[in-house]
Amino acid sequence: NSKKVDAYKAELEKLEGVRVQTWKERNSALFFALKIEKFVIGLFLSIAALVAGFSLLSVMGLLLSQKRKEMGLLQAMGLGPLAMRRLLVGIGVSLGAMGLLSGGLIGASLSLYLEHFPLRVLPDIYYDAEIPASTDWFLIFSTLTIGLILSYLGAWNVGGSIYRQSPSELLRNQSRS
Repeated sequence: NSKKVDAYKAELEKLEGVRVQTWKERNSALFFALKIEKFVIGLFLSIAALVAGFSLLSVMGLLLSQKRKEMGLLQAMGLGPLAMRRLLVGIGVSLGAMGLLSGGLIGASLSLYLEHFPLRVLPDIYYDAEIPASTDWFLIFSTLTIGLILSYLGAWNVGGSIYRQSPSELLRNQSRS
């Protein structure tokens, strides 16, 4: 039982003249390298997520700056501030959801493919020449949920400049955001 290896090691070391070393202790450099690799991959994925988030906010900002007059017309025709906020948040969340769901679907599909058909990249002299992969559904769903929450908050924040302005300010050519 690999989970009780430390208990077995302690029992064996009680014997006189016996020195025990586990596989994990012998290959500690490998485990350290894997830990660093996992951290670096997580760092790169976090940077990619930040870039995607800033891209979403810039697209929302550009969309709002181009549609200022239309937003002013909607407000002049009777669209209230709360309905305007809901409209802007709906646009931002739909943009974010489309990107998140398409990326999540592609990523989960690729992960499932690699789980069922592993890559054989190592030579046959090794015991296991395949790279193991497993799909972590909790991580996928939590990432999608956090992404949707962030797209909601970003759309709420970006739409604030439009929300606070009167229809006459929005209809003018000179914008003051």
